[in-house]
Amino acid sequence: MNIITCKEKYIKKKDKKMKYWEIGEKNGFGIECYKLHLKLPYGDEKVIAAFVQDENNNNKYICVSNELNIDYDTFIADSVENAKKQVEGMLLDHWKEQIVYLEDCIDLLLSLIHISEPTRLAL
Repeated sequence: MNIITCKEKYIKKKDKKMKYWEIGEKNGFGIECYKLHLKLPYGDEKVIAAFVQDENNNNKYICVSNELNIDYDTFIADSVENAKKQVEGMLLDHWKEQIVYLEDCIDLLLSLIHISEPTRLAL
């Protein structure tokens, strides 16, 4: 049982280094900003998304993210923890869509490589 506990602690420590939420500065309304830090492949760490609770509606959150190409987007969540999960889910969905797009590009390129040169020119 100690081995499992040690392994779980190691995984938790490792996860914290790879991804963590920072409670950032307060905005003009005194509401805290939450920033998602992620250590990307090849060692780069950056803030990939941030959100703040709407000052007029406790269940409404405002998100910004260069990674998601979002300058200002609102979503509904019943808590800050739920909002964090939703932002992480948006990122996962975005990256999965990118994977599908890139796989389609690879398939298209591979199909064109197998077409003879004169046929490809006619396309």
